[in-house]
Amino acid sequence: MITSENYTDIQILQNHDFEMVITFDDLDIKDGHYFAAVIAKDKEHSTFTGPNLSNGSYSSSDAMNVVELELEADRTADTVTISLPGVATQYFTDDFEGVWDLVLKDTTGEDDVYTRQVQGDVVVSAGASRISDTFTASV
Repeated sequence: MITSENYTDIQILQNHDFEMVITFDDLDIKDGHYFAAVIAKDKEHSTFTGPNLSNGSYSSSDAMNVVELELEADRTADTVTISLPGVATQYFTDDFEGVWDLVLKDTTGEDDVYTRQVQGDVVVSAGASRISDTFTASV
């Protein structure tokens, strides 16, 4: 839950689905609010190897400047859910470290207003299992 603090680190397990729900106590999400959440290597947007979404499919790219997180804003609950599927997280390099943020674009006034709601560091923990491994059904 985000109250007076707006800094939180996230850990992504390579080859696993990632999801985090951010609950706002003091933000009333409404029509005219738009959100963006990205992962970057650093504030300069240096290139790195990571997941690239193209035509609905993820692949590896060594020319990424940012990775856009999947995002769903729920006005009723005043929550924003950020996520990346395992088919995307597999393309981060082992032990990737970077930064992330969630920015609100408020278009309800005369001028658009951009507010960083949450920011932090990102660590991707390497995984031994891969999406392409053989999985055995439960009995």
